[in-house]
Amino acid sequence: MRINLPHAKELAHELCLLPTPAVPALPTDSGAQFDIHQALSASLATYARNLTLLSHTAENLGNRALTGLAEIEDTDDQLAHALERLT
Repeated sequence: MRINLPHAKELAHELCLLPTPAVPALPTDSGAQFDIHQALSASLATYARNLTLLSHTAENLGNRALTGLAEIEDTDDQLAHALERLT
């Protein structure tokens, strides 16, 4: 089974370009001193960190996929040239 290199590259580029969604911030009114507001604020901060990490992970996966696909393409070209010389 052969890899569809153009499609695989397209998917890898999509991984590299995934945006990090914006995380809403809680208003800092006088009511923000309640425990529930502090818990929500801490949860949103954790959510924001996780989104950032996920975005970086997707970008790293995309970059590694592009590197791997380039190596596959180079190897494929080398094998094609070797086969051409044999025939």
